[in-house]
Amino acid sequence: SPFPFENSLIFSSNREKFVRNRAGNGDELPYYDLYKIPDINDPKILPFASSVNSKAHESSASLDEKGSKVFFTQHTHQSGDSLEDIAHLKIFYLENNNGKWKNPHTFVFNDSTSSFAHPFISRSGKMFFFVSDMKGGMGGTDIYFCMLKDSLWSAPVNLGPPINTPGNEIYPYLDEQSNTLYFSSDYHPGLGGYDIFKAVEKDGEFQIQNLKPPVNSSYDDFGLVYNFNDSSSAYFVSNRPGGKGLEDIYKLIFLLK
Repeated sequence: SPFPFENSLIFSSNREKFVRNRAGNGDELPYYDLYKIPDINDPKILPFASSVNSKAHESSASLDEKGSKVFFTQHTHQSGDSLEDIAHLKIFYLENNNGKWKNPHTFVFNDSTSSFAHPFISRSGKMFFFVSDMKGGMGGTDIYFCMLKDSLWSAPVNLGPPINTPGNEIYPYLDEQSNTLYFSSDYHPGLGGYDIFKAVEKDGEFQIQNLKPPVNSSYDDFGLVYNFNDSSSAYFVSNRPGGKGLEDIYKLIFLLK
């Protein structure tokens, strides 16, 4: 789940380099951590921050325009009565204190029975989107949003149909310039696996459009986000053949006609 910020790119990876902790359950691959490329024009990969990366999985970073807070997903475990622990995804955030990420907070609506993941905060910092399988949804995972009012987040609102379906909707991203919501789904008609869609409001109703090839493929395609400094390009993730690994980041260049 790439996230461009200023001239940098933040993303998650379970690459061998920089890894401090391996999965302890017999998996060959290490845990996911957050990384950054400080200058996209001169790629050099660094860990995002030691205060973020831990012995758990971290992914899906999102920052507001000022870079005052970073939201991310963490894979947490809670001891249960059964032989196996209960695993959930939770959203956390840290504050930028003179260039250092400090004061970790849990997202106010996290609970012990559901997963909360794939946070996206608008550039203004007033709209917050996330994904959850909480009770009362339409399917596996739905997209929700909150509004910032008097320094407090409003109660989560399910985006409902036609965006959410009986399947899984993941990785919301709002392009505020065009007021277009991008997301991925394994239920809306597509090419196979997860496809990337956009929801465009017209006459008070949302119209869902598949982005089609070359963006979508018969494999999983997700996590689209525009480059904030250059609206003629965007990033997304795919596990289609021909990449460097299991899931790769791709860059889109839009040709103006």
